[in-house]
Amino acid sequence: MATVSGATEYPAVHCAVKIVCDMIWSFGRGDEVVRLHTSYDVTSHEFVLEITWTDGPPTTERFPTIRKFKRRILAVEQQLAEEHWTQIGGPEILPHGWRGPVH
Repeated sequence: MATVSGATEYPAVHCAVKIVCDMIWSFGRGDEVVRLHTSYDVTSHEFVLEITWTDGPPTTERFPTIRKFKRRILAVEQQLAEEHWTQIGGPEILPHGWRGPVH
């Protein structure tokens, strides 16, 4: 299965650098869902991580380098694993610029 940090077939970080795509990764635990939206902002030249928890508004973090971006993603993956979240399927690759609701 793919991981957000990009260890396998659907590397979020690699995708952001190569073709500037948006990806959503979903994780579940009971009735709760966490969504990680990874992207690259071509205007500011920053890597973007948006995290949406079931019980709160999204938080957005921006990173000037791919190294810092990947380090943060690895930390979030570790946190989710420690808290017993399970990845739901693979990533959803979004068309460039799409900003609609996540199903």
